[in-house]
Amino acid sequence: MLRDRPDWPPERILGALKGENTIEVDLEVPIPVLIVYATAVVRDDGVHFLDDIYGRDAALERALKNRYPHKTD
Repeated sequence: MLRDRPDWPPERILGALKGENTIEVDLEVPIPVLIVYATAVVRDDGVHFLDDIYGRDAALERALKNRYPHKTD
C-alpha cells in the first residue's frame, strides 16, 4: 500500500507497525476491506464452534428459520 510512496520509506513503515499509536494515512487508491464474523470454522480436524461474543447467532438462526422452514418430528 505504501511501497511506492517516497514519504513512506521502509524504515518509517516498520516504525509505524511497531508503534503504539494509531496513524491515519490517506491512500491514493482505496483498498476494499471485507470483515467476516464467523462462529464456526472448518479445519483439517473437523468443524469447530466458537463463542458468539457479539451475539449474532440468534438473529441468524431466526432469519434462516424464516427463509428455510423445515419439519421436525
